[in-house]
Amino acid sequence: MRTALGLFHFNVQYHAGDVSAYHRYCTEAILPFLAIVDEKPDYRLTFELCGSGLEFLAEHYPGAVDLIRSLVERGKLEL
Repeated sequence: MRTALGLFHFNVQYHAGDVSAYHRYCTEAILPFLAIVDEKPDYRLTFELCGSGLEFLAEHYPGAVDLIRSLVERGKLEL
């Protein structure tokens, strides 16, 4: 089975000041995406994330950063 997934680049500057948009993107796109990558043993992906986006995740969703780190260490995600 093949899967195609499209996500927008998470750059908080696109919605500067709209914190609700940052949270929405995290909860509706990034977190579900990371969960799918984690549960699929054959998935190997590249994930682009700007520094300010990573900082936002670290501040508000530290579990997501831990999961990113784990996926990178297991060779499932290239950051």
